[in-house]
Amino acid sequence: MRAAGVTQVRNEIEVIDFTIWAHLDQGVDLILISDNGSTDGTLELLQDLSKNDERIILYRNDGPYLQEQEISFLASEAYRMSCDWVIPFDGDEIWISKNKLINDLSEINASAINIEVENFIQNKNYSKMYDENYLTVNWKVPKNYSTAGRIEIENKTRSSIEIEWIPKNIIKTSPNLRIMAGAHSYTNQDQNIINDNNFRIMQVPIRSYEHLVRKAEHGIRLKEAGFPYLHGWECHLWAEKYLTGTLPEEWLVNCETNGIVTRYDGSHFTLEKDETVSVLYKKYLDERNL
Repeated sequence: MRAAGVTQVRNEIEVIDFTIWAHLDQGVDLILISDNGSTDGTLELLQDLSKNDERIILYRNDGPYLQEQEISFLASEAYRMSCDWVIPFDGDEIWISKNKLINDLSEINASAINIEVENFIQNKNYSKMYDENYLTVNWKVPKNYSTAGRIEIENKTRSSIEIEWIPKNIIKTSPNLRIMAGAHSYTNQDQNIINDNNFRIMQVPIRSYEHLVRKAEHGIRLKEAGFPYLHGWECHLWAEKYLTGTLPEEWLVNCETNGIVTRYDGSHFTLEKDETVSVLYKKYLDERNL
């Protein structure tokens, strides 16, 4: 049984090495990664990684941001390389399971696994992107929390990190599998989807203020690519704030201090302590520095 992680990235220099390492540490056999016009050194880093590790296979597409087509292409490559499962992760996501992905996937008798996305929140003191940022990611939005809707966020009554993220899937490969934009659904494959609490997706959606600027720039690229507002609407929203000079205040309502997030109106909500990401990052740093 073989599994491949597939992803399209742009300007993820401070985190992509860790993300790739984390999935390989879970026993994933291959990482198929497409660089979409990075300008911050991500492409050069990936070129080095792929030269030194045959499990990492680099593709390059400097054209418009067409995630659905690119991820579906990578999924077809995974099938061609005799992989049984495809894991469509983003650069800011770590997919893990109780007994490692490669072991738990071998026990699944279904076409896909539906997995909830857990939002981990960055500390307010980290406005710039540094290696050690992930060492401070020790809080997440609690499970079963009353999540915010788009209108509440647009009206500034709730913070963006309170939105409900759509679950994602690990999917059995097939010749014509098509993974839809956002990797929240798929077509041309059996829809026998199960839930399994052994699997987790840990996401750090806003890693620093500098990263929020990149999210806003991504929103501009979505608009230029012709995506409607409701596709990646939070990035569209951040793009508007960036262009109007109000993005710094957006950062302040989407980070934590001592496990507390302060919203626009001054109200607070309490996060849940979870050190899984920081512990995993510490392991990565220790192995990298050997």
